Amino acid sequence: MWAYGRHINRTVENLGRAFQEQGFELFPLSLEVPRYRKLWVMLATLQYDHGRVRAYSSVDPRTYRRLKMPREWEHWQNKPVMMFGDGVILSQAPHFLYRDLDYQTVWDYRKAGIPTYMYDHFPDRLLRRLIAHQQRVFDSARVIFTMSEWIRQRMIAHGGVPADRVVTVGAGANVGAPYRENPYTEANAERGRFVFVGRDFRRKGGDLLLEAWRRVAPQYPKARLVIVGPEAGEPIPGIEWRGPAPAEVIQAELRQATAFVMPSLWEPFGVAFLEAMRFGVPCVGMNRMAMPEFIHPGETGQLLQTENPNELAAILIHLLENPGEVFRMSQRAFQMSQNFSWSRVAAKMQTEIARRLGDGTS
Repeated sequence: MWAYGRHINRTVENLGRAFQEQGFELFPLSLEVPRYRKLWVMLATLQYDHGRVRAYSSVDPRTYRRLKMPREWEHWQNKPVMMFGDGVILSQAPHFLYRDLDYQTVWDYRKAGIPTYMYDHFPDRLLRRLIAHQQRVFDSARVIFTMSEWIRQRMIAHGGVPADRVVTVGAGANVGAPYRENPYTEANAERGRFVFVGRDFRRKGGDLLLEAWRRVAPQYPKARLVIVGPEAGEPIPGIEWRGPAPAEVIQAELRQATAFVMPSLWEPFGVAFLEAMRFGVPCVGMNRMAMPEFIHPGETGQLLQTENPNELAAILIHLLENPGEVFRMSQRAFQMSQNFSWSRVAAKMQTEIARRLGDGTS
């Protein structure tokens, strides 16, 4: 059983395809709840917040707590369930979860005064309710697969999940077919062309990048920064705003890039980095969350230690002045991308699922 949230996103789609390629038969099940069943939760969670009226029925666990296996699917009651999103327990069958974050970590960051961006507007009481619900789901799950070792260690440290039931399997790129050989050339390294991709500009470190670029552009007027995702911003020398763009445009930009720069301030995993590395493009990110697991300074890219635009500007200038080093990093970045694919994730999951079920069946 392949249980997902309201929509099939690229992660669910690509991982599902990888499972099918390995011989799994999947039965997709949407966890969408009819609007009329969410109405009372919507009314219960209404809140006036900074000039906006918000309701949280789509995330409040009370919306989903009565969700069970559809009656017409009752003959699948004993089939293992792969659960995406926040998760519910649908039946007595073994459930396997796939996570890049948990709500306890969101709470910990909030209490430490660290912005959590898309979760900042969640009321404390809702977040506590989500933590309690998620813990009940975790308690019932056979295994929790995680994208990163970072979140695995945090979940274990919280004390709510035994270490042997949390398994890191990684993730894969969602853009572009894999290359057999590194497409990045010395011309890329010498081009002085940096690419940023991200619609959530502030969370992805876009403002920090603009401040850094103001320090770079006067010294290197031929250098270019291509920004894909947000609507065009203020005109700044050397910046090319691409706006929201399809995957084909992103891939075309990555083929021309010298480096991918996304100093994200909140990035539980960072599939965008893997997508850049698939094109052999070295990456610049922040030394936080899961980013250090694939961005190795001086090998596959560079990591910022602080949110200081001077530090980021110094990194970009170093890359501009050292194309030979950048080209060598490209080789490592491409090799790193080979370790992160949906087929590898599916294979790791398949091995673990078979072991946990005890009979080797898939």
